[in-house]
Amino acid sequence: MSLAGRCARSETMSSEAPASPGQRSPSHGESLSPGVQESERFKFHYTVGSGSSRKAIGTAALAATNPDALDLDDLEALLAAGVDLNAIPHPGYAMISYARRDNRPFEGPNWFIDSGGYSVQKKFNHYPTSIDDYVAYLSEYDDQIEKYTLRDWACAHDLLRDADRDVRTHQEWSIRDHVYCLETAEDVGLTAEPVAVLQGHDIEEYLWSFDYLKEHGLASPTLGIGSILRPNKTNEVRAIIQELRDAIPSKYALHGFGISKTVLDDAETLWALDSADTTSWQSKAAHARVTDPEWADRVPAWIRTLQAYMDYGDAVDALIAAAYADEPADAATEPGRLRVVPLSAFAAGKPGRPDVADPLVECICGNLIDPNRHPYEENTAWCRFCEQLQFNLWNRQFCLDDTDGAEIEEPCPSKEL
Repeated sequence: MSLAGRCARSETMSSEAPASPGQRSPSHGESLSPGVQESERFKFHYTVGSGSSRKAIGTAALAATNPDALDLDDLEALLAAGVDLNAIPHPGYAMISYARRDNRPFEGPNWFIDSGGYSVQKKFNHYPTSIDDYVAYLSEYDDQIEKYTLRDWACAHDLLRDADRDVRTHQEWSIRDHVYCLETAEDVGLTAEPVAVLQGHDIEEYLWSFDYLKEHGLASPTLGIGSILRPNKTNEVRAIIQELRDAIPSKYALHGFGISKTVLDDAETLWALDSADTTSWQSKAAHARVTDPEWADRVPAWIRTLQAYMDYGDAVDALIAAAYADEPADAATEPGRLRVVPLSAFAAGKPGRPDVADPLVECICGNLIDPNRHPYEENTAWCRFCEQLQFNLWNRQFCLDDTDGAEIEEPCPSKEL
């Protein structure tokens, strides 16, 4: 099967895992206003790193689904610390890095596995393990994994400087490893959803990464935004996320790696993302001995981490609720996305062509243009590369209603150049 065929098949896979049975309280990161549909939920993933965070997330999942199964010693410690078991929400979504020493997912959350590119490249300037090793690990836990990242090469400036490499090299290596990772995953029958990673440092580099992924059939239903963790550059991170959302067709979900609630404290940024993860939720527990030494001395580290999880989740839920409350009133009633079909399809006697979605059109400069880069604006596109308006795409395309595939009687409106 071709790479394009594999990715097309993955788009039909559901990204929604069923809720844990017996869940008694809502998951963090799933707050909804009355008008928001289930599929539009923002999914917040708690990145699990330390032993304390593993136990905190595992305890939260168990307390919310089957508290009777809690270890008696753990239950006594929770009660002694004044933790209300009924107030512990299910974690819902969690992330773990393959590069962690203890990288085993456990029952409870919907797991997203990260290949661990930044941390291993920071230490070794390369991956110390093979893609075959990574896929073998994924295969071992396939029944517990919802998504996993295809192996990529981070483009953080400090990594590139230390390794004496440039952004384009790491982008090309990411594409190479994406291909091999997909092929190996198919060979072993991996069922979890692969997530391609956009790599770059500025917006033009990220867009080059997306165009290359899509051109080669590697753009997955969910796209991760890599190398976006940039401490003390909140506005820069928000700008990149929003520009990517504007430029990439809405059928692709965007996941932000290492996105803290500080970045999410902006409605437009939160709307732009479909999911995110961070280790920042553990920071309160890590600094508890400084901020509240008396409490820290009498409470075990894993319970402090559990409390940090609950507090952080409440804050994220509040951000989500506020963002949806500020959402434009007509956002839910915008027209369905249009599918653009080339005239060649009609000449070939295949006017339906339901498989043609968001085709790429070649610019005279030789690069490919996505005519559906924004679903609610006129489909007259500028080439991202030569920055010229080469032609009016509406004069060369017909449209189909994406909701039922019915042909629109009138040709799409054109605009004179």
